[in-house]
Amino acid sequence: MNMEKKLKPHEILADNNNLICICLDTDCEWHGNCKHCIALHRYHATIPSCLEIELKNKKEINVDRINAVFKNKPKV
Repeated sequence: MNMEKKLKPHEILADNNNLICICLDTDCEWHGNCKHCIALHRYHATIPSCLEIELKNKKEINVDRINAVFKNKPKV
């Protein structure tokens, strides 16, 4: 059983290491501006590169399947 302490949101955000942009697309205009990046990806129904990296690290998650779901999501 995992006995790691679960941090509260404010504790997570207080650690600057958690605020560093991990996206490998450093040429992107939105690199480091996660709020705008996420908003744009939500609008276009795509997954940001930084989250793809994290999802691929979780072996039980199929990123291609998630992308397919997002691409078929109707725009509101």
